[in-house]
Amino acid sequence: MTNPNQSRSLEEISNPIQRIFFTWTRSFTKQAIRKDQPLSTIQESILTIPSTYGIGRFQEESASVRRSKKVMPLVIHIVCQLKSSFLAYALLSFLTLALQFSIPYLFPDILRAIINDSSQPHGATLGAIFLFVAIQMVKVISNSQFLHFRWKLIISTEFNYRNILFKNILRKKESAQRAGQLIDLYGNQISWFRGIVWFIDGISSALGILFGVALLVMYLGAGGLMGCILLFAAPMFSRLLHELNRVDTELSRANSKRLFEINDYLNKYREAKQMNFTNYFIRKINKARSRQSEFLHKKSKIQILLTLINYSLVPLTAMICIGFSSLMGYPLSVEKTMASFIVFGLLDRCINDFLVSINTVRQGLKAASLVKEYVSLDEEEWEGSRGTVEKAGTISLKKATYSRPNDPGQILLTDIDLTVNPGQLVIIVGETGSGKTNLLRAIAGYLERVQGEESAELRCEEVMDHSPLFPVSIRDNIILDRPYEEARYRQIIHLCELSKDLEQWTNGDSTVINTDMVNLSGGQKKRILLARAAYQNAKTVLLDQILNSLDAKVRKRVLKNLILDYWNDTTRIMVAATMDQELFERADQVIVMKQGRINDIFQKNAFDYNTLRDFLPDEKVIQMNNESITKALSEEQSLKREEPGPEEQEKIKQSSLRVLKHYFLALGSRPLLILFIALFILAQVIDAASIYIVPRFGGNTANPMLFASIYFGIALLLVITNVVRISIIYLGNVKAGEALHQQLLQRVSKLSFLQFSKQQNGALSARFSNDMKVIDMDMSGYTSNLLESFFKIIAAAILIAYSDFYMVLVLGVFLIFFNKIQKEVRITGKITSRLANEAHEPCLAILKSVAADSNYVRKQSLQTYFTNIWEGKITDALNAEYTRQSVNRLYLFWIEVAGYFTFSVFLILMSLRGFSGDSVIIYVTLTYTLTAFSNFEVLLRDLRHMEIGTNSLERILGLERGKSPVSAMEATPSVMDTAGGLTIRNLSAKYSDSIPVISGLTLKLEPTENLLVKGRTGSGKSTLFYCLTRFMEYEGEILLGDTNVKSIPDHLLMKKIVTLPQRPVLYHGTLRDNLDPEQQCTDQEIWSVLEKLNLRGRVSSLQQEIDEDQGSFSQGEKQLLNLGRCLLLKPELLLIDEATTDIYGAQESDLYRLISRELPNTMVIGISHKETQSSFYHNILDMEEMKLQKIR
Repeated sequence: MTNPNQSRSLEEISNPIQRIFFTWTRSFTKQAIRKDQPLSTIQESILTIPSTYGIGRFQEESASVRRSKKVMPLVIHIVCQLKSSFLAYALLSFLTLALQFSIPYLFPDILRAIINDSSQPHGATLGAIFLFVAIQMVKVISNSQFLHFRWKLIISTEFNYRNILFKNILRKKESAQRAGQLIDLYGNQISWFRGIVWFIDGISSALGILFGVALLVMYLGAGGLMGCILLFAAPMFSRLLHELNRVDTELSRANSKRLFEINDYLNKYREAKQMNFTNYFIRKINKARSRQSEFLHKKSKIQILLTLINYSLVPLTAMICIGFSSLMGYPLSVEKTMASFIVFGLLDRCINDFLVSINTVRQGLKAASLVKEYVSLDEEEWEGSRGTVEKAGTISLKKATYSRPNDPGQILLTDIDLTVNPGQLVIIVGETGSGKTNLLRAIAGYLERVQGEESAELRCEEVMDHSPLFPVSIRDNIILDRPYEEARYRQIIHLCELSKDLEQWTNGDSTVINTDMVNLSGGQKKRILLARAAYQNAKTVLLDQILNSLDAKVRKRVLKNLILDYWNDTTRIMVAATMDQELFERADQVIVMKQGRINDIFQKNAFDYNTLRDFLPDEKVIQMNNESITKALSEEQSLKREEPGPEEQEKIKQSSLRVLKHYFLALGSRPLLILFIALFILAQVIDAASIYIVPRFGGNTANPMLFASIYFGIALLLVITNVVRISIIYLGNVKAGEALHQQLLQRVSKLSFLQFSKQQNGALSARFSNDMKVIDMDMSGYTSNLLESFFKIIAAAILIAYSDFYMVLVLGVFLIFFNKIQKEVRITGKITSRLANEAHEPCLAILKSVAADSNYVRKQSLQTYFTNIWEGKITDALNAEYTRQSVNRLYLFWIEVAGYFTFSVFLILMSLRGFSGDSVIIYVTLTYTLTAFSNFEVLLRDLRHMEIGTNSLERILGLERGKSPVSAMEATPSVMDTAGGLTIRNLSAKYSDSIPVISGLTLKLEPTENLLVKGRTGSGKSTLFYCLTRFMEYEGEILLGDTNVKSIPDHLLMKKIVTLPQRPVLYHGTLRDNLDPEQQCTDQEIWSVLEKLNLRGRVSSLQQEIDEDQGSFSQGEKQLLNLGRCLLLKPELLLIDEATTDIYGAQESDLYRLISRELPNTMVIGISHKETQSSFYHNILDMEEMKLQKIR
């Protein structure tokens, strides 16, 4: 979407000469190829799409057609909007086709003139050569403009319908589960809209096939009809493509399953490491990868046949046709036979283009049917931005029963009677799983009412676990579509205690969530959401345990300054987690929830504190739990300072040659690789030999039987050569992909989560998805095609140099220029691809976020706001894609000019100097060179693709190879006594070059002693846990019994020391897998643990599937299930990191008694601020004083 007021693009202001020679693109390429330029500087020089692409007009006409409600198929609609460009594209397509086939038409005359008049050149010969050169140059220019219109149509169509897709998503009610499908529509399905453009290519290719067959009949007589073998092979080719599409569908499903398992692992990496789930995930991922490899083998076999046809069909058919004509006694002209080789090459390209067009058109029509739902909706009027402040209203629920959305059978709340007057403060309390959060969600409108009456405030701000933060800056997340008011904004930032956080971030409140930063702590997220609610002037706010994630001092100030004072006149409905005296004194109502019902309602000053204390700890004895996350973020910032500088990065980075060497060695053994390269060279020799024997053994005086026998022998050798070399690369690539995937998975599993926090989750996910996709699906083709193209160029250069020594100088200049071009192609290809991908990322992030949180967007009338953001992002993506295609056309133009200039000089020298050598060499050289030089477009494409493949290999192989920061000794001790308690001697640990967080800690605990660790934020409590689990470097000794933990192998250490993390997680899979990942317990043992945790009634079967998105269990129940894992694992040392924050009162005390009873031989070290837990521990360690105090 372009801004109509923007300045004209470089292409528009350039003159015709600049447009023909593409000099207007040099402003970008000069920046791109400079090694000292950062990507941000290159990005500033990105080319701007010209208004002639018709984006704005396309949008206006598209909206007009949709509003008029005309019945028009989507494909016809697209063609109608861009009919002038489609017409120009068709004309240029036919012109380029005609120019291509004029070359073999004129070639026999030129060849005859050079050979026959070599001793005395004539003007007619030079004239024919200059005509030939002129046609070549016109073809280059025509082809360049042809590609210009192709990408104009493709880019216009794809981006316009991505724009329409987004706007219609805003009008539809979406769900988080559909977000993945919408991303597929954006990234994959709409990209197939190019099939509409390729329909014209299909028509042009069909005409090319007719022209080719006509020329073959003209040159080879009846034998030329054998060219129809290509047409007879086409249905087989088409059937193979159809089978390939079917296998690709199955492969896509298998790959989706693999990526699902990988993302589940990466998203919960920290907890998986702490709770000994790493091997469980590795097994699941390997199983999914094995299934994917089965389909990769099937696909490789089909690709071998397709590539065999592609490589063998043209030369094989040429041999059959020429051999057949010779046997039939047809008078073969050497010159026309030579020209027939060029015709076969063009015919091969036409048939390939025709079949690809059919497949692309088919995919385009399929994509249009899938996208139709989202781009063919009637226009709706949006409510627009919220210009006025709503009045507060009374919330009234009468006998209301609520179910899960779209599932009326799943009742969540029953018989809810509630009245909340404007400005009231309502507190909701209840046991774990009693329905507190669901009551807030019902009021917010997220649950479906199946009975009763409701009259609720429709627009309210919410601060809950599922409340969205969008992929825009922090400031934009707070103000949204409201006008920016500096004074009020600063006041709210102060009230929400965000000032210090903003100072810590490099970009302050301009920091883009999920882009400029890796994580937000729970407390930071809640405070940003609180700031949004305050800035939006909402008259009703819903708050779900927001104080849990806040530090004690911050919690007190936010409660007093914002919730109680600033929102004094605002309706506040709040789930409480602590017995804050001031909060309950100011409350107008306290609602007690139990089993999805309102069990009791206490009016102001009539609270039963004894009842409330059954599940709420007193405020005086609790400090909430964001310390660990805050500490993790500070650790992450320290780790970021360890990033190597540019020089060190250059030393670490593997060269492309080394990376490719690693890949080739993964394909097979060294002798097999030598054979592979040798077969590529042999294929070029066979190709040249098939041309050589025509003038040498063919012609009118040839022995037809001898000629045909030689040709058929060469044909058989060609087929064998291609079968072997293609099988090596495609089957070897499957093997290499499996090895690289296994290496990548093992390296990721060996990272500590401290290292992992430095690595972007998305970057690791991209390695498993995008990069492995390149290796699995494309790398074999990239490698094979590039080697084929390079060997052709080298063979052509050798033939030219052998034919005329004076051409060595010209060839030298050409090869120097070619080397310069290929280097720039690789550099700019990498940069433009990266810019295009990075430009798409914000679009995908906005689309995914808006789709996943469409309920919130629609409730808050934010459609116009997000449309404005989207148009800026989609414009950047459009310009990046336009830049990539413009730069590609620049290099294609100049390499074709250089190639045909070299060939033309060779022709002119042959004509002027004459040729006294063997004329057969000239026949072979001219024919082979013209065939090789006609594939520059393919060569540059292969260069760009190979660079993409090399980059993917670098990212996969470039991941840090380390194990955990402290590696276990290779030799496992013969005697490993770990049952003698815990001894720590002179322990010191620090992050980067900072002051040690722990210094000189020494203590000894007996096997039956439990330890409570206390201290302020940053005092080293979490650091102590990281050292005990060997997740970070440290100095000193840690002994478990008599064994140094550094000597315990990783797989044993994870079983002996288990951490119960602060954030409870459940993994996708069965409940049994979640509780017993190693499958070491019986069903009876698992049911027994569930019974002791009072969860037996919440579980229908151990095989029930866990889906966190569906909210099967509350946060408190998740914490109980996490504890259940530990009870089944029975570790020697259990580390509890504030893991009972959502479990209160008597229930929490019961849990600690359960741990003592079920794990009598387990030592427990806990981090907690709840004094109610002190009775469980024998010792208290004050991390600030480094003192151990016995308490019982």
